[in-house]
Amino acid sequence: MAGCAALLLLLLLLLLCAVPGCSGSIDDGDARGPGGPHGPGNTGVGGSNAKPGGPNDPGKGTGGSLGPGGQDPSQQGPNGVDPGNVTLHRLNRAEYANTVRDLLGTAQRPSDQFPPDDRGYGFDNVADVLSLSPVQLEMYFNAAEALVDEAMATTQVGPRRFEAEMMTASTGSLFQTTAWTLGAPGNLSQSVAIETAGQYLIRVRAWEKAGGSEAAHAIVAVDGMTLETFSVSATQSTPGTYETMATLAAGNRQITIAFDNDHYVPETVEDRNLYVDFLELDGPIGVSAGNPLRARIMTCEPSASDPKSCWAEVASDFGARAWRRPLASEDITGLVALAEAARGAGDDVETATRLMVRAVLLAPRFLFRVEIDPDPASPAPHALDDYELASRLSYFLWSSMPDATLLELAEQGTLHEDATLRAQVARMLADDKARALVDNFAGQWLFTRALDDHQPDYQEFPDFDDTLRGAMRNETELYFREFLFGDATMDQFLTADFGFVNDRLARHYGLPDPGADFKRVSLAGSERTGLLTHAGVLMVNSYPTRTSPVKRGKWVLEQLLCSSPPPPPPDIPALDVEDVPTGSLRERMEQHRSDPVCASCHTLMDPIGFGFEHFDGIGKYREDDHGFDIDPSGMLPDGAAFQSPAELARLLAADARLPRCLTQQLLTYALGRGPEPFDDDDIASVTSAFVAGGYRLPQLLELIVTSDAFRRRRGEEVAP
Repeated sequence: MAGCAALLLLLLLLLLCAVPGCSGSIDDGDARGPGGPHGPGNTGVGGSNAKPGGPNDPGKGTGGSLGPGGQDPSQQGPNGVDPGNVTLHRLNRAEYANTVRDLLGTAQRPSDQFPPDDRGYGFDNVADVLSLSPVQLEMYFNAAEALVDEAMATTQVGPRRFEAEMMTASTGSLFQTTAWTLGAPGNLSQSVAIETAGQYLIRVRAWEKAGGSEAAHAIVAVDGMTLETFSVSATQSTPGTYETMATLAAGNRQITIAFDNDHYVPETVEDRNLYVDFLELDGPIGVSAGNPLRARIMTCEPSASDPKSCWAEVASDFGARAWRRPLASEDITGLVALAEAARGAGDDVETATRLMVRAVLLAPRFLFRVEIDPDPASPAPHALDDYELASRLSYFLWSSMPDATLLELAEQGTLHEDATLRAQVARMLADDKARALVDNFAGQWLFTRALDDHQPDYQEFPDFDDTLRGAMRNETELYFREFLFGDATMDQFLTADFGFVNDRLARHYGLPDPGADFKRVSLAGSERTGLLTHAGVLMVNSYPTRTSPVKRGKWVLEQLLCSSPPPPPPDIPALDVEDVPTGSLRERMEQHRSDPVCASCHTLMDPIGFGFEHFDGIGKYREDDHGFDIDPSGMLPDGAAFQSPAELARLLAADARLPRCLTQQLLTYALGRGPEPFDDDDIASVTSAFVAGGYRLPQLLELIVTSDAFRRRRGEEVAP
């Protein structure tokens, strides 16, 4: 196999250089912002990575003199819109896990062990930052091997019998041609190939020749680990059957039957021996015959005499689903040639077949979402083909591969039609896989993913525990689901008078106990309203020991209004930490921002953050700040005043930037690229239709997938 592994790796390296018409690099990310997942702005808790002059730059206007959004007319599509260019897009960890789940039917998640994905513009599916390192390539190789071994396993169900005389013996002799005598300490061993991990029943048929005061021992072990020691008192006339259960991992397992208590007295001719008739292995228990995972791949079984036609069929069918489009004839020929080379190197048909399937999972067409430009250096826009569009749509809504319906519509050439796309959005949102929008879009946009990384100080917040952390996450996820799948409209997102709590979160909020399960409850008359008073949102935008009006205000500006404050000047001192506070946090911060240099940023962020000072570092309501009165009132930069969090939420909900920012965030996530100035008109028109249609989130998804930006692309002109 070592030679075949090297051959497969060589094939992969050749294929990595063989994706024609693709723009962008696959081995070096252009993060367009601060570096890796833990770099500034990529802390794993969101934040904008917009580059200077982009749509998130407060000093940047929209439009221009060249054309709509400032684009060169040569880059405009049929509606005068530049669709932009998306770099060759590697599957991120979530996309890889979901894709192998839907392709193979596996429960394995090998991508959980992959290096963390970098983030750009707040999301980890932005193509520019999804680079490919040698370490990750090696992990892809190992993952493909494990996935194929599981999926291709030919499950053995029912007993497999190994006659003792055919097993490997360390001592002893044949007994009457049908059994083995262990007349001295020693063992019989058998190597067994376990294709499918699970529970197995090990059965030994044996008897003893008695001698001395105790019965003969039969010690059953797997890979050197003793499972059970049996006292064998059965006789040759009525042999005994001795059984034990074992949990066996896939791979080659060594099962042994050992005899350790020999007894021999020459004077009395007492001689204790162990006689073994056979070893049986039954299982895996509870698994029916056949491997349903294998059936997803193998539409035929290759014969030993002529496997090529079956290999071609498997390459064509499985390859089309894995690569998310039909394979060209040369692709099929290349995969079959790989299997033939493995056979020529001495591998059997099954091993060669598995090698070919692994090659499918290691090819760029699987690991990357490939979109072809007729001329990669041309700025002229062109429509995606329907297979490319199917992938864009499925990875947007499901973070996974297109299903059979999408691929069938792509084959028919009708997927790009407006009515078809709208119908598919409705169908896909009704599928359980649409949960990916909650996990991967909302999880990053609203920072619920960041909850696991935030650890409040125990001395300051002794009531906090992981149960409360989980309840915080569930609250925001269920709330977002109500807007995505329910009847709530996004104009209520910051002001809704309902929420979702269980007993633990209700106790934290001072609400009536609804029981252990989450229930939708009314928040009327409470201190809570809409998203902004969710404990999870408040906590991840706090420090471990205290609140942070700056982080809370900055989060609202960046995540909800797409209006990043200017970066702080260098050498700005941090707020003094006082062992004994001399005033409320607001009073101390107002002293800090009395410096005009500090005020330039803080006047944008602090009023919003101060509005939520009644909620402590874990989002619990409080009347005072360490004995000092809390003042939640303030005035926004536009002069609008508020006296409470509820009033602030209403002002923010009425801000025209809010629906536009939601459109921009979703479009960034949908395209896998950051917003550019030429996107302004597209974002504006989609936002206008979204607002006019009643702020329905499913309609916004339809508007995005039927936009030119989603259905078209262009190459990227190479600078001379």
